[in-house]
Amino acid sequence: MMKQAIYLKKFSKLIPLLLLALLSACLPLEEVPRDLTPVRVERVVDGDTFVAQGPEGKIRVRMIGVDTPESVKPNTPVEYYALEASAFTKEQLTGKKVYLETDEEERDHYQRVLAYVWLDKARDEDEDLYNYLIVAEGYARSRPYPPNTRHQKLLDEAQDLARKERAGMWSATEEEDSAEPVAIKGNRRSHIYHLPEDPSYNSISPKNVIWFHSIEEAEAAGYRRAGNK
Repeated sequence: MMKQAIYLKKFSKLIPLLLLALLSACLPLEEVPRDLTPVRVERVVDGDTFVAQGPEGKIRVRMIGVDTPESVKPNTPVEYYALEASAFTKEQLTGKKVYLETDEEERDHYQRVLAYVWLDKARDEDEDLYNYLIVAEGYARSRPYPPNTRHQKLLDEAQDLARKERAGMWSATEEEDSAEPVAIKGNRRSHIYHLPEDPSYNSISPKNVIWFHSIEEAEAAGYRRAGNK
């Protein structure tokens, strides 16, 4: 009888632990696929780069397969549609939890994490991939960075869609099959605008450059075409 009492006493101490284990097994846990890393976006650098907090600390992330116009590159003027691309990514990602998928190379030579950025861990729709979304909305171009090309075909399809719909930066394209959108460069000091074929297009001081989406926008802002009086 004494041995039974001892066993019952020991078992009674285990009951709370067993109940806790059973309760934990019933709680809904977030199941993230093994090839995805959950992070929270803290700060957007520009359209295709952001800083995030991950499981092992703070990281800088560069999206794979896309290229947005430069807005923060040293000694480089703010490029056409750069501010719009940066604003779009800030609106879509800042403070959000996203899921990173790497490809053949985990980091570039700047030690940035190279990643496909998923908005939903289920990955059910093309739009769940932010790399696809930013290209499809016309804020970035599809650009392969071998050997990291796992989803490049999908990103190329997104660019075809953006060009067809004249979305974002493609809205100023004069010809539907044009390889690039028209980037109209204005001079803040002279209030003259230049098209890419103009001789003085690349002679404007970076600090004086202002970009326009169309000729109509430039002229509505009071700018006149280079060579016209």
